[in-house]
Amino acid sequence: MSPTKNPTEVKINLDELASRIKGNNRAMRRLAARLVQNDDWDAKSLGSVLDELAPLVARKDDLKLIRECISPKLQDRLGKLESGSDLISDLGSKIARARSQVEKGKFQGTPAERKAELKQLGRLSRRLTALVFNNQ
Repeated sequence: MSPTKNPTEVKINLDELASRIKGNNRAMRRLAARLVQNDDWDAKSLGSVLDELAPLVARKDDLKLIRECISPKLQDRLGKLESGSDLISDLGSKIARARSQVEKGKFQGTPAERKAELKQLGRLSRRLTALVFNNQ
């Protein structure tokens, strides 16, 4: 985006915006595929996924705001901006499943490690919830 002669007007590079939308969509799909490929998750690996997801959601929100400033006809040229809601839902399910596994005694570690794992999974749930509610 670059300023024009009118200070209230902004010029949007549609090719760059389309590329950014495509890149964000691709990154979200890659992350979603990673969630599906693995069935054995712990707090550390789920935290890594959430660390990758958070900036993608923020970027998606920014791209959405810019996209909405463009006429509907031009928006069609940009491609659809994926919401990531399925990815967020899948991550929430993985966190819940990991917590359930730990609570059922399927966690291999000391009682202190088990407690720490449950605490971390709780933090991840809260972070994901905050991400969802900040995203609306």
